[in-house]
Amino acid sequence: MALRVLILFVSAVCATNKMCAKLDTFGPEISRNTYRPGEVISTVDNTELVTCMQTCLQFNLCTFINFNTQLGVCYLMTPKDNSTTLGGTPASADSRDVVSSMASSWSRDIIHGPCLNHDCPNNSYCIDKDKDTRECQVIGCVGSSLVPYIDNSRFEAKTMWKIDDAIILPCLYDSSGPTSCTADGSWSEFECHQAPPTDCSDAINKNYTVGAVPITIDVDGGGPLDKIEVLCDGMVTVVYHNATAKTLVDGFNSPYSFKLHLQYTVSLDHIRVIKQNSNNCEQFLRYDCFGSRLIGYAAWRTIHQQRAYYFAGNGTDSESCACGIGDSCDKTGVKCNCNINDNVWRDDSDFITNITALPITAFEAGDTGFVDYYDERAFVSIGPLRCQ
Repeated sequence: MALRVLILFVSAVCATNKMCAKLDTFGPEISRNTYRPGEVISTVDNTELVTCMQTCLQFNLCTFINFNTQLGVCYLMTPKDNSTTLGGTPASADSRDVVSSMASSWSRDIIHGPCLNHDCPNNSYCIDKDKDTRECQVIGCVGSSLVPYIDNSRFEAKTMWKIDDAIILPCLYDSSGPTSCTADGSWSEFECHQAPPTDCSDAINKNYTVGAVPITIDVDGGGPLDKIEVLCDGMVTVVYHNATAKTLVDGFNSPYSFKLHLQYTVSLDHIRVIKQNSNNCEQFLRYDCFGSRLIGYAAWRTIHQQRAYYFAGNGTDSESCACGIGDSCDKTGVKCNCNINDNVWRDDSDFITNITALPITAFEAGDTGFVDYYDERAFVSIGPLRCQ
C-alpha cells in the first residue's frame, strides 16, 4: 500500500515536472527498443518512466529497469548474469515498445525526502513515513536458505523470493521438508540431512558420535540395500550375530556332527559391501575343550558355505591353531592345544583374518561323547565381525 501511495504521489508531481517529458527529451541514460535480461524484483503497473526509475532507486537490489512505454508497466530488475547488464551494453531483443535504463545512469536527486540516501536491506524498499523519517518495508527473501548439504547443481537460485513463496531445496540426501519466505524476510526452519555414513570410519569423518549407541549406515551409498544399524568401536564397524555367548558342545561324538548356525543382525549382502569398503576384517574364535579335539573333528563355514579347517590367521596354515602357527602349544607335535586330548581343560583362541572367507556362518564340532567314564565336552565362543 505504501509503495502504491508513493507512486501516485510522484505521478501527480510529474504532471508539472520536466522529468516527465517525452522519451526524445532523454539522452544516453535510456536505451530505446531494448530489453535487458535479468530477474524481476517487482512490477509496477500504470506508471511512467521517471516514476519507474524513482521506484527502482528505493530498492538497493534494483540495478536497472525495463519499461514498457505503451502499457506503462515498470519492471524493477536485478541481473542474473553480471556480464549481460552491469557492463552497460544492453542485450538486443524484439522489444520495440520497451526502454531500458541502468540505475547508475540517473541522479539519486530524483528521489525526494528521507529515502534519498537510504540504506535499506536488499530484501526491502524505502518508503517515506513523513518528511523526516523513512521505513524499510520487507518485500521478500534474498537468495536461498543457507544450509549445508544442498546439491547446488540441481538448484536454480533466485535473487528475490516473495513472502510466502515455498521451495524445496534439492538436498544431497534428504530434507526436513519445504522452506518458505516469512513476513520478516527470513526463511522458515529447514534442514538438509547429510547422507548416512557408509561405515564407522566414514561416520567419524562426518563427526558422528560413535560408541555404545548404534548408528545408521548406508553401506552402498543410496544403492538398493536398506540402511542398517551397527555399533562402532572407534573406526571399526562391528556386526553382531545370535551366538556371541559361550555355547556348550556336548554329546556329539562324530566329526562335524554338532552344528551352530550364526544369524547376523544384517544380511550377508550388507556384509559383502562392508567388506568391499574395508581394508581388513577379523573375527574372534575360541574353543574351550575337555577331551575334545579340533583338528579332524571341527570346522567353520565361510560366507561361501565352505568348510575351513584353520582356527587362526588368514588360512595360510591349514588345519592349525594359533599355538601351532607360533609353535607354542602346550605339547610339541600338535597344531592345537585341544588336540592334546588328555581330559584336561585347555583352549585355543585367536582371530580369523581372511577377509575373503569371513564372516563365520556356522561352526561344526565333534569328539564330545562319553568315553571311559569321561564326559568329553567343549564350549565355543565366536565374536562379532569387525571390519575397518
